[in-house]
Amino acid sequence: MSLPNVLVGIDIGTSGIKITVADSTDNFVIKAMAEYPSQGVQKGRIIDIDRAVKSLENAIRLAEEAGRTEIRDIIVNVSGPEVQGILSTGSLLISRSSHRVTEWDVVRVLELARQNIVPTGKETICAVPRSFFVDGNYTPNPVGLRGRLLEVETMLILAPPDLLQERLDLAKRLGLKVDSVNAGIVATAGSALSPEDTGVALVDVGAGLTEIGIFDERGLCWLTSLPIGGDYITSDISFGLQVPKELAEKIKLQFGSLNRDDFHEGFTIPGLKGDGPKKINRQFVTEIIDSRITEIFDLIKQAILQSGYNDRVRKGLIFTGGVTKVPGFLERAHEYLKVPVCLGHNDGIYLGDPRYSCSLGLVLCHSQNVAGLQQTASVKDESMEFLARIIRIFKKFV
Repeated sequence: MSLPNVLVGIDIGTSGIKITVADSTDNFVIKAMAEYPSQGVQKGRIIDIDRAVKSLENAIRLAEEAGRTEIRDIIVNVSGPEVQGILSTGSLLISRSSHRVTEWDVVRVLELARQNIVPTGKETICAVPRSFFVDGNYTPNPVGLRGRLLEVETMLILAPPDLLQERLDLAKRLGLKVDSVNAGIVATAGSALSPEDTGVALVDVGAGLTEIGIFDERGLCWLTSLPIGGDYITSDISFGLQVPKELAEKIKLQFGSLNRDDFHEGFTIPGLKGDGPKKINRQFVTEIIDSRITEIFDLIKQAILQSGYNDRVRKGLIFTGGVTKVPGFLERAHEYLKVPVCLGHNDGIYLGDPRYSCSLGLVLCHSQNVAGLQQTASVKDESMEFLARIIRIFKKFV
């Protein structure tokens, strides 16, 4: 089995399985990051279990070699258009004579919020506490306060039961134990947002999905997932240049750019079926990429406008994910969307490659025993410790 303090986050994506191995003994230390091409996975769903098992097995092997550790316990993500979040509340009368709120009162009110009616065909993957109120007054930490009514607002992350079961079945085939499951955008926020990042939309542009979460002063308030990403760019290049998808992916990674300064540069690719090398106009490739990227920007903008929470996105958009590595991405996003944009980062830990933002976030959230609370700027460090303690108690009874 994995060593007690070794945490393993696994992001099961359309184009690749990304793994982060970390040691949480004292200071949080990343031991290894590894990726292996993903097969049998499409837009958050496992469509071929045998191929997916083989991909995960190879990714695990690479991570074990890089981290010099055996992996048996894992933390995984669930993502896709079927994952949704709903705000839920719970309330509890404090009937004891002192009317002083205890930790057990908080545990009970959280469970009441979690037990609210969930839409048919969904189950709660995780619950992200946003705020507490004592007699109607907001507080980040209600324990010790006096009052007659304790209330909590949480974000419940919901998904179809079979989506979660797919992850469990995949792990079981390799003898792995799933310690916990988190929504992709919630985990990503753990590594891509700093405490001051409120009033923003976090956008993770991956290969098969573009995930969006809106964060206000108290944390996550809305999320969605768009079934479009970098794979569409690869398909466009494949069609436009009449080359196989494997070669189109290499062209995207090596020569893809949104910088107009690169227009004058050309490149050569191998010919097909005995043909000689083929000269490619880089401007043509840039135009292909720009066309699809601007479509993705349009869909992001529409989703935020239709969310009902667009007025809370006051500070702009924070991007992460593999597609953001295309040169000129941020400049084009700012030019097209006309809002402030930046790449995601967490002041507490360096994220060298945006492709690993989800797998890193999985271990960060798990190490704190509370998913998503690191994004809540209004919650101070001592309040964070309180909420983490409450969640640890809460998990023993749910």
